[in-house]
Amino acid sequence: MGAGESAASVTPADFMVRAVQQLRTAMLPIDRLSLALVPVESGCNGIQYWWRLEEQDMVRTFLRMAEFFEGLDHRTSVLHHVCRSGYPERVRLLDLAADEVDFPLLSDLQRDRFTDYLALPLPLTGSHRAVVTLATRHRDGFRASQLRCLYRLLHPLVLLLQETRHFGGGEWQSQDPLTGLISRRRFEEHLQAAVARGATAPAPLSVLLLDLDGFSAYNSVFGHFCADDALVAVARLLSGRFASRGGSLARIGSDAFGLLLPGVQEAQLEQVAESLLQAVQDLRIAHPQAPGPFLGCSIGVATAVGLPGPTGAEARQLMQRAEQALLRAKLLEGHQRCKG
Repeated sequence: MGAGESAASVTPADFMVRAVQQLRTAMLPIDRLSLALVPVESGCNGIQYWWRLEEQDMVRTFLRMAEFFEGLDHRTSVLHHVCRSGYPERVRLLDLAADEVDFPLLSDLQRDRFTDYLALPLPLTGSHRAVVTLATRHRDGFRASQLRCLYRLLHPLVLLLQETRHFGGGEWQSQDPLTGLISRRRFEEHLQAAVARGATAPAPLSVLLLDLDGFSAYNSVFGHFCADDALVAVARLLSGRFASRGGSLARIGSDAFGLLLPGVQEAQLEQVAESLLQAVQDLRIAHPQAPGPFLGCSIGVATAVGLPGPTGAEARQLMQRAEQALLRAKLLEGHQRCKG
C-alpha cells in the first residue's frame, strides 16, 4: 500500500491483483485463484472473491448466505475442513482415482482437468477466517520448490489482507455485492420501519418473496458462474420494475428475493405477482431440469393492514406468513403463487 493510500480504497480487485503478483514470483502455474472469508459463528454471511485469469483487473464477488456455509455446500466442505484444522490442504488430483477424492468440489476440479489443488488458511483473527485456494492444470502440478517459495509469501499476504479491512469493514453484510441489492438483515429493518409507519397511518403492507425453482439443480448443471449470472439477471429485472421503491428490494437468500409493497391493494398485488412469474420465464434462462424449458420461480405473498405497533413481533409474523406462503407455492407443481 502506497503512502497516503487508505485501507478503505483497497478493493477486492486491488487485493487479488497484488496477491497474484506476489504469488507469481514463486513461478506458480495458477489457473484458478480465490479468497474466501468464512464466518466463525453460525448465522453469519460469508464472501468469496474470484480472480479471472482472462481479465486480470476483474474480480467476481459472491456473497454467500449463512445457509450456504451451514449446509456445508460441496464448495465449502474443503473450506470448513481447512478452517477447523488450521492446516493447509493439498490434493494432487493427477495422482488420484475419481473415487479417492474426498471432497465433491475436488471431484469437480478433477473432472475439469485440474491436476493440483491447494487451500491455505491465513492467520486472520476476527469474525471470519480467510482461506486462499489455488489450482492448476499444469501437467506436473505444483513443484516443491514453488510451494516453498509460496509459504514464504503467506505473511505478506496476511498483512495485505489486514490492510483492506475485509474490503470495507463488512459492508457486504448489509448489501449483496453480486446483485447490488440490500441484504436480508437490512430488508427486515425496512420491514420493521414500514410496520411502525403503518401503526399511525393504517394502509396495506405486503411482503412478496420470490424464489427460483430448481436453482440448486441449475447450479449443479451449469456451475456457479452461470448461476450467479442468472441471479444478476433476475435482480436486474426486479430492480427495473421496482426501482422507485429503493431499499425495499433485497436478496434474502441464496436464490430468493424480497420486496416490500406498501399501499398496494389485493387486486393489484395479484397482478404484480402474476406478471413477475411470467417475467422470470421471459428471461429465457435455459434450465433442462425445470418443468418448462426455462428457469422459473415461485412467489409467496402476505399482507397486513393497520398493524398494532412497532414491537418487531408484527414484522416477524408478516415475514413468517410470507415464507409459509412461499413454501406452499414451492410444494405445488409448476410455477405458483400463494398468499399467506
